[in-house]
Amino acid sequence: MSSMTQDLKKLNKRLIKIEKELEKVRGCNSLDDGWQTQRLAKKQRKWDMLAQEKFKIKQRIEEIEQDQYNEGMANAYYCIACGALLEEECICNYDIEL
Repeated sequence: MSSMTQDLKKLNKRLIKIEKELEKVRGCNSLDDGWQTQRLAKKQRKWDMLAQEKFKIKQRIEEIEQDQYNEGMANAYYCIACGALLEEECICNYDIEL
């Protein structure tokens, strides 16, 4: 398994954990925790930090998926004349450069 796939799995696991933690602090409000209390401030800071981390993880996941797509496209083959997707299946007598 490639390192990109392993990184993607780790990032997805971390993203799930962050979502669960965000769910716990998402509904924090001054009616439940008190106005201008340390408890409320702590929940708000935690929500901010988790949201920032979630955003960074989502960006990294998109970068890895784009790299995998680009890598796959670099190895892709398509013959314009006969429509073969694999070079071995091409029935043309000549090579067509894309």
